[in-house]
Amino acid sequence: VRAMSEEVASWTLVIGEIKITDDRVAKMEAESFAHALRRGVNNWSLTNKVFQTIETATPGAKAAAGSLVLTGTVTEVEKGSQAMRFIVGMGAGQARLVGDFTISDDTGKTLAAFKARRSYLGGVGIGGLDMLSTEEMFLRLGEVVAETTSKWLQGKKVD
Repeated sequence: VRAMSEEVASWTLVIGEIKITDDRVAKMEAESFAHALRRGVNNWSLTNKVFQTIETATPGAKAAAGSLVLTGTVTEVEKGSQAMRFIVGMGAGQARLVGDFTISDDTGKTLAAFKARRSYLGGVGIGGLDMLSTEEMFLRLGEVVAETTSKWLQGKKVD
């Protein structure tokens, strides 16, 4: 029996469909945001050497045997408001993303499901004058998703 860390290094991750269902996001924006989320998963996973191979699913194609397939739906996209953060403070105007993600095997059997969140209050003072772009927020959400997937592979509980 190989140690979990050895097994993890041999896995292939296939990033499947990423949907954004929040009505406040236009279709073209959603495609760009989903791409940023995939980049975040990819970058974090490569930096942390979690997977041997990372692929983006081709619509209609079957994942290779032994692959893990990651899919998700981002249900809440709050882009935040610099003005609200400055004027009101105390968390008002916070940028926030929330999504539900699933890890499946190559046959489509669900192995794990979890919720991932990423928020940003700003970085200068209580009211936080700076802003991250929504695309950058999606990139960071992708990093959270990749880290959660890695924890699951290590046998840790995810929810």
